[in-house]
Order: sequence, then C-alpha cells, then structure tokens
Amino acid sequence: MRKHLLIAALVLLAACGSANTQATKSGIVVAIADACRAYATTLNLAADAEDAKLLSQAAVTKIDKARAGANSLCEGPQPTDLPSALVAVTTATAQIAAAYIGGK
Repeated sequence: MRKHLLIAALVLLAACGSANTQATKSGIVVAIADACRAYATTLNLAADAEDAKLLSQAAVTKIDKARAGANSLCEGPQPTDLPSALVAVTTATAQIAAAYIGGK
C-alpha cells in the first residue's frame, strides 16, 4: 500500500511542477487533470484502508473533510478559477495522504 501512496505522491508532485512551468490555460487544465488522478489514487488507497478498518475515526473525519471540496472540482464542470482549483485539489490530496499515513 505504501508503494501506491508513494506513486500517488510522485504524480502529485509532477502535477504541481507542470502547473508552475506551463502558464497557459491548457497547461493548467492538464495539471488539474493530473492532480485529480493523483487525488483519486490517494482517495482509493485511503478507502481501502478504511474498509480494512486500518484508519482511526479522526483520520476518516479528516479525509471526509478534504473530499468535500475536491470531489466537485474533479467530478464537476471545469472550474472557472483554474489556479485556485489546482491548489485546492493538491491540498486535498496532501491532506488525505497525511490522514492516511497518520491514521494507521
């Protein structure tokens, strides 16, 4: 499981780097798509850990709170404020990863 989390973190870092080097709208859209994939991977790892009863209730609460904003950004229509959306998704991913690591 840790290998998957490491892969998700690397994808997240790549998405952040992509946003910093590509200032065009299409570049940011690609970075958001990459960040959403990293978010989904991290969320799936956390869900597997929760299903296996490996997470504390505090960790589950933190994960649920992080999901609240990122789900709509990754599953809904394209956000109008792209840089803010990228920051929100990467922040939610980092919060989920931290809860996953700390909640075991």
